[in-house]
Amino acid sequence: MTAHESLALIHGTRHYRLDGRVLTVGRLPECDVVLAGDAVSRHHAAIIPTPTGPLLVDQSRNGIFINDERIQTPWVLADGECIRIGDSVLLVQLDGRPGIPPGRPESGGRKVFPLWLGAGLRHLSGAIGALVGMLAADFAARPGPHDR
Repeated sequence: MTAHESLALIHGTRHYRLDGRVLTVGRLPECDVVLAGDAVSRHHAAIIPTPTGPLLVDQSRNGIFINDERIQTPWVLADGECIRIGDSVLLVQLDGRPGIPPGRPESGGRKVFPLWLGAGLRHLSGAIGALVGMLAADFAARPGPHDR
């Protein structure tokens, strides 16, 4: 993300800004965005700034929904998307990002993108694990020389 780009999450009357740092979402008071509810994990998600855009990484067992669709892999957020965690809905608002394509998954529901290495190790390890799983699934789904 460049200096003129920023992300705001809107939850009711509260606004949370990414501004070039990792934003944590969960039930614990030390999270940047604290959400209540039994379906919210202590450390439910992280939003990591990347050159491609803000990357949402699910760190929970209960999952995250984007526009009422459960995500299975890290997700590059797009302007106007709705993130649902438990009973809470957060609206994504990107500034300075005209024409950003929606964060819809590409073929097979997988999306691969570069990671910004300034994220914390705990947040980055979850994203790396998800990417390795996506690459392994892509490799396994490709036809072999005997399948042609």
